[in-house]
This record gives sequence, structure tokens and C-alpha cells, in this order.
Amino acid sequence: MDICQQFIAVNQNVSTYEEIIKRLAQKLYAVDYVTSQFLEHVLQRERLHPTGLETALYGVAIPHADEAHVMRSSIAVASLKEPVVFYQMGATEKKVKVKLVFLLAIKQSEDHLALMTKLMHIFNNKKLLQQLAQSKDELTMMDQLQHYLE
Repeated sequence: MDICQQFIAVNQNVSTYEEIIKRLAQKLYAVDYVTSQFLEHVLQRERLHPTGLETALYGVAIPHADEAHVMRSSIAVASLKEPVVFYQMGATEKKVKVKLVFLLAIKQSEDHLALMTKLMHIFNNKKLLQQLAQSKDELTMMDQLQHYLE
């Protein structure tokens, strides 16, 4: 699983979930980690099966698409200057104000569960969530995440 500084965006100023997903997907597409259809499929999937989650501190979202649109597994992460509305996983009518977005690009379906387990550890760690949300630069955020995603 690749997590690179170039796939991280801190303190992003966006007004919709579509906008932040697009920014992150473009980072992955620019280096041929995902297909040209990846963004469209992530947005479509997010509308049908939302990925917003409440945590003790901040709402988080884990948008993703089917493995058919992934050429190399990775994750792109963004912290948001102000939260944007996603919809709650499993409850499409409930809004979640999201501060951290983890765009997943998983090539092998069997890797999905392992990554979700690692992400749940991150989401349950209040101190880490606060550090991620308050990261001032991409390198700092990458360093904070690498330990948990290895």
C-alpha cells in the first residue's frame, strides 16, 4: 500500500464532498495509480453507498471505487479547513460533517479488509485524529499515518 506525500492534501478549502474527492482522485490519476474512470465511479458509489463515519472528534469519510478502476493500490488523504457534508455509511439520509477524507484505491479485494482494520485503529485514536486534522504540511501528515498503515 503506497502512501506518498504527493497523495496528501492538508487544510483544503472545499465546499462539497465531490470537490475534495475530485482533488484527491486527480492526484492518483496523475501518476497512473487509477484509471480515467476512477473518479466517476467513486462519486457514483458515494451517492449510492455513502462512506461518512462519525468518530469521537471529527467526521471522516472513506470513499472508494471497485478494484477494476485501480492500477496500483494507494490511499490519498486530505484534511479540510472547514468540514463538508458527506452522508453516513448505512444511513443515506444522515449527514456527517467530515474533516478528514481517506480516498482508497485498492487493487486486491483481500487487501480491503486489512486496510479497513488499520483505518479503524486510526479513527479510534483521538490524539492521532487531532494531529492529522491539524497537520500543517503534507510530510507531517504522511509521517503520522505511515506507522498505522504499514
